Amino acid sequence: MVLPEALEGSFKEELRRTQEGNRMPYITGFERDGMVKNARESVIEVLETRFEVVPAQLSVSAASRNENRLEEIKDIAVLKRLHKQSITIASIQEFERLLDEIQNF
Repeated sequence: MVLPEALEGSFKEELRRTQEGNRMPYITGFERDGMVKNARESVIEVLETRFEVVPAQLSVSAASRNENRLEEIKDIAVLKRLHKQSITIASIQEFERLLDEIQNF
């Protein structure tokens, strides 16, 4: 089937856009780890800005990774949700209860 010139150009453009939209970017393990680390640090930064003092078990500088409750969370979507909630949450204690709910889920 041969398309008229006017339609052929728009068809090729639409085909190119569709093909680009269907590409899935590959994220390496290193990139994912970096994204997770950045998300954790963002949560801590907001909590430090809002409440000044952040308990050691939430702090990025916890003496042991086992002590850091955020370190247990590997899901970027969960960390992004925590980041948003840390902006509006009323207290550190409420944030810790939220972490309990997430980790017990």
